[in-house]
Amino acid sequence: MHILLEKQNIKKIVILLSIIVFCALKIFLTYFDTNGFSFADWLINYQEDGFTRRGLLGTIAVFLFQKIGIKLQYTVFFFQFITHFLFFYFLYKILILKKINAVDFAFLLSPLFLWLFFSDMATGARKDGVLWFLYVFFLYLLLKEKFSGFYKIAFYFLAFVSVFIHESFVFFVPYFLVALYLYKRISIKEIILMFAVFYIPAVIIFLSGVGVEIGHTKTLTWIKQSGIVLQKENIFAWKEDEGLIKTKMVVKHWRNLLLYFVPITLQLLYIYYYIKIKGINVNVKKFFFLFLICFLCSLPLFVIAIDWGRWVYTNFLLSSLLLISFLQPKDDEKVSFFDLNIRDYIFIAVILFASFSYRMPMFFIGIKMGLPLRFFLNFIDV
Repeated sequence: MHILLEKQNIKKIVILLSIIVFCALKIFLTYFDTNGFSFADWLINYQEDGFTRRGLLGTIAVFLFQKIGIKLQYTVFFFQFITHFLFFYFLYKILILKKINAVDFAFLLSPLFLWLFFSDMATGARKDGVLWFLYVFFLYLLLKEKFSGFYKIAFYFLAFVSVFIHESFVFFVPYFLVALYLYKRISIKEIILMFAVFYIPAVIIFLSGVGVEIGHTKTLTWIKQSGIVLQKENIFAWKEDEGLIKTKMVVKHWRNLLLYFVPITLQLLYIYYYIKIKGINVNVKKFFFLFLICFLCSLPLFVIAIDWGRWVYTNFLLSSLLLISFLQPKDDEKVSFFDLNIRDYIFIAVILFASFSYRMPMFFIGIKMGLPLRFFLNFIDV
């Protein structure tokens, strides 16, 4: 028994160390590959033009830089690392409670689930990861029946604060309500509370920003003093050529935008097939109907902010996390990781081929060649 416990502890330590190394590597590579938007987004702050936007973490970074001398990039790296680590940590906590095999890992690495996070430098490097962590933490509490008392207060506090990190989170509130509904924890009180903790800060931000023209002069000075060299195209150089609703941009790029239906349709098919072969305890029609409702609730983002792929990805990531939480619980019966049938092998092969061949970009292209395929073709083109 002692030896078994020791082996389990070693396994957990190895997994946690692997998560730490991966998160650190992801942050390092992202900073040098795409620091203009993914990194710079974390530096938006309230010191520049007041209480107007998603500036909470940037405000902390600037405060530490001014008062203690910690360079901005180090504080951002810390925030990114904590966000990534907590996301994968609670996902791991959910997975170890489930009876999983190679099929589940294939699904985890499907093109619009975790594979895009691994294969695209910009994906997950922005503040969206805070929402992902918040959701997987929420699912873990529901799964463990701990959504009460201190944990419940902690979640609602984090949800309230998260809107000051990025206001787009309010468009994904329905996913939290759907989780409550499927876990049979929904009530009028919880619905009101959930909307309140997300929408009250959003209203505060909106009212504070009315009529305020946001500048970046001081922020760019602090960035320069920290020795950061942003890419020429960056979030502070971005000029909006429309108002709140970007209809001109949508009309201009409508052909590329239609291409997003390719990865969307394929991922829906993967999810349907995954539910069927795993026998997940959810009503398929109800699950897809609820996903559609949640997706429609996020549609305003598609005309307010133009990162279409980013919003599509967040929808699929949250819905897939919810689905994972309904896998069969682990029991005393040992199941081989590779105890598979022909349908399982077909699913794994399809996912491998899909992840190998295409990916969904975050901005206005719709579909691109996948990272492994591009890497392979580089050797052929030489």
